Amino acid sequence: MRFSLRLTSGSGEGSRLVTTAITADTEHRSSGLPPGEYTLTVRAINSYGQQGEPATTTFRINAPAVPATIELTPGYFQITAVPRLAVYDPTVQFEFWFSETKIADTSQVETSARYLGTGSQWTVQGSRIKPGTDFWFYVRSV
Repeated sequence: MRFSLRLTSGSGEGSRLVTTAITADTEHRSSGLPPGEYTLTVRAINSYGQQGEPATTTFRINAPAVPATIELTPGYFQITAVPRLAVYDPTVQFEFWFSETKIADTSQVETSARYLGTGSQWTVQGSRIKPGTDFWFYVRSV
C-alpha cells in the first residue's frame, strides 16, 4: 500500500500547489511552511495502482505567539534571557538580538543590534556585562 499526498496553500480558485509525494510511510512531515491556510489530500494506492477515494483536511499555520514575559537572570559577568509564553508550546523557539543601546524603532533591530542566534534561551557573557549597566535583548518567536 502506498499513499499519494497533495498539499496546496490558499483556498478556492486562488489555491496553489505546494508539494506532492508518493510514500509507503503512514506518516509524512513537511517543514518550513510559512503561515497560511493549507489543504492536504491523501489517496491510498493499491499494488495494482488503483487509487481510493481522497481524504482531505484543511489546516492553518499561524505565526507563533509572542513571549508573555522575558525572565532576565544576572550572573557573574553574564545575563541570561528566558522568554516565557502565556501557553507552553515546545515547538516555539526564539531569535535573540542584543544591544548596548536602546533601539527606539523596532524595525531597525535586525540591522542595529547584534544577532545572537535561535534557541529557548540565550546567555550573553563578557567583561562588558557589569552591574549598573543597561543592556537590551530583542526577542522574536519563530
